[in-house]
Amino acid sequence: MTRMLWPAGAGCGQAIGPAVVALLVCCALQATRPTLAADMFKRLTAAEIRARIIGNVVTDESHWSDRFEPGGTFIGIELGKVERGTWRLAGDQLCLKRQAQKPVTECFEVWLDDDEVEYRRDGVTVGSGVLRKD
Repeated sequence: MTRMLWPAGAGCGQAIGPAVVALLVCCALQATRPTLAADMFKRLTAAEIRARIIGNVVTDESHWSDRFEPGGTFIGIELGKVERGTWRLAGDQLCLKRQAQKPVTECFEVWLDDDEVEYRRDGVTVGSGVLRKD
């Protein structure tokens, strides 16, 4: 006897058998597999940020770059415009304070997969680029 997920005639068409359910589950898992496999990023600790990011450049290789100097100086270039400021570590987050008329400090987590870098805040990627040696 075939088990039905809902009674026939319940407004949802015909009942679905176990083989169809299995097929739907396989299709759903297959669709999410690349997404699950693609996120090989590791959240960096403060010590790892200092060892891997500081003294180097994070860039999208065309529009912007972020250079983190060992002394706490930040030099950013976006569309040819140079932005200066400072960086500091707060827990396991990297915080930037850009020089501006009204300076604002923004902090984010740094995630790394080989040479790919993501800046994340509250679980959302707010910037991504590649790590380049200075």
